[in-house]
Amino acid sequence: MTAKTALATRRFHVLVTGTTVPLSSDTNAVLSRGQHFNLTPELYELTKDRNGESVYDLSATEQVDRWGAQRFAEGDAPDDIEVGDDSEGHQYALSQRELDAAYLVADKTERENRVREIRRKYKHVLNVGQVDVRPEVEGELR
Repeated sequence: MTAKTALATRRFHVLVTGTTVPLSSDTNAVLSRGQHFNLTPELYELTKDRNGESVYDLSATEQVDRWGAQRFAEGDAPDDIEVGDDSEGHQYALSQRELDAAYLVADKTERENRVREIRRKYKHVLNVGQVDVRPEVEGELR
C-alpha cells in the first residue's frame, strides 16, 4: 500500500456486514453488505495512520491479509448483492423460503434430496439437530 492524497470524493460499497466507515470527523457508521458510502477528501485524510496510509487504499488481497476478508470495494455494489444479504437473519429467511418450496415437491425422494441440500447449504443458520415437525418428513432430523 502506498500513501495517496485524495483529490475527489470516492464511492465505495460494503462487502461484509458490520464494516465501520467514517461519516464525519467525529461520527462513524456500521454498514451492511451492499450499502454505499462516499469518502470525501477530508474524510480520507482523517483515515490516514501515522505513516500517512489509509485502509481505503488497501487492495482486495491486502484486505484479506489484514482482516481475513475483503470488507469494501470502490464503486457501486454489483447487482447480485442485496443489502445485508450476508446477515444470519437474511440467510435464515432464504432457507425457510427454499424449504417451503422443497416441501411442495410431490416426489418423496426428490423432496428429501432438496431438503437435505438446503439444510447443507444453510447449516450455519439452521439448527441442524432440531426435529422437523412438518408431516412430510416427521421425525427426521434437520
